[in-house]
Amino acid sequence: MNIRVLVAVGVTLLALVAMNLRSCEDPTEAAILGTLEDMVQAVETGDRERLDSWIAADYGDRLGHQKDSIVRRIMDEVEHYEGLDIVLDHLSVKIEENTGFATVTFVPRFEGEVDAAKKKRPKYTFKKGQRLRVKLRQHGKEWLVVRGDMTVSIRGAL
Repeated sequence: MNIRVLVAVGVTLLALVAMNLRSCEDPTEAAILGTLEDMVQAVETGDRERLDSWIAADYGDRLGHQKDSIVRRIMDEVEHYEGLDIVLDHLSVKIEENTGFATVTFVPRFEGEVDAAKKKRPKYTFKKGQRLRVKLRQHGKEWLVVRGDMTVSIRGAL
């Protein structure tokens, strides 16, 4: 795929995201979706520092990951893709009113050319009904990720 095609695809995706953000009536939800979109772009472009800026210093999950290890794990998960495009399927945002927290669930779908030579270890494959659940905390006008865990949607598993 040549560079012009990649640029055209990227511009189209950004335009679609911008239209979705504008159509979102809730400014809090729009801010959360903006955070997710910037995180997705950071992963797609391999920008660890940008991704790191969206992860809270006190991040923790049930597997024992902390901020530095989860950023490394996320980037390792996509290391073998060229021209990576990430789509968040089954996206759901739940804002916990008056607490400064929100929970987002989705299934990340990775698209792009796979370079087997760059694949250093087996990669995770989501099973039917599995979702990634990400908890965010409001920090000023921004939302930072404080936790991420796997969950199962009973409805999605059927």
